[in-house]
Amino acid sequence: MKILIQNYASPISSEPLYFNQTFSMTEGLESLLWSPSSIGVFDVFDKFQPDAFVCHHMGVTNEILTYLASNTKIKVAVNITNISKENLDLLEKLISENNINCEFMFSNNYDFIDQCKPQSNVYKKILPCADIYFSPSQVPDYNLEAAIIANTYNEKIKDLESNYKSYHKMKIGTEQADDFDMNVNIIMLSSLYEKYEEIVICDTLDIAFSQIFFDAFLKAKKVSVKLPDDQEHLFTKALAEIFEDEEEDDMLNKIKNQIKTNHTSVNRSRQLIEGLV
Repeated sequence: MKILIQNYASPISSEPLYFNQTFSMTEGLESLLWSPSSIGVFDVFDKFQPDAFVCHHMGVTNEILTYLASNTKIKVAVNITNISKENLDLLEKLISENNINCEFMFSNNYDFIDQCKPQSNVYKKILPCADIYFSPSQVPDYNLEAAIIANTYNEKIKDLESNYKSYHKMKIGTEQADDFDMNVNIIMLSSLYEKYEEIVICDTLDIAFSQIFFDAFLKAKKVSVKLPDDQEHLFTKALAEIFEDEEEDDMLNKIKNQIKTNHTSVNRSRQLIEGLV
């Protein structure tokens, strides 16, 4: 089976990268990671001749719809994380009108987060996970008390700063901000976690329980999550949805073991391929 994967990686997710890596190492599967800016739609489909196509709703273009409409044997899986109801209704309408072979739609959202679900297509939940394929890059040798990770500066970060003598404030993404020391993304962070005594993820649920959460727990010495006051009551719900209840005094060890067993790129790739075969 040949699978074409659109590269829709973001500062907080390497999902298409680890799908591709897993499938490339799996017997019976051939995978290609496609960056739309490097080669056109018709060229990549004609050259690779995929049996399945994985994409993100924000990357679905008229050219892609046209090609899939004329090649209905290609099975399609669409990531619809945080799609609006209006856009989802339109996407389902276009898929139906063009007889596109959409096997399922999926999102990375937890059950307690509002997520528009399709009316006429199968829906799957594929949560974030730890990417076990990251190769460490060379970074200077240092050790600080904390790394405070967030998308935007907030009052909780201001309060946290007084707790540490040495720390870095890390902003997710490429947009510069004077309140932060550096900009980071999911790949850069994989080489930085071990440089700090504590990793503090200080943001809303979509950031706090993104792939950063799983990667950090696997690689960091200590991880803390600070949610906005109006979301703090959802912390235990998130943990309950991710982790199984078991007798274990060491919470950090429990979380690490369950991530290794149930929440890696291999687990999530298995979820995806099960819907395509």
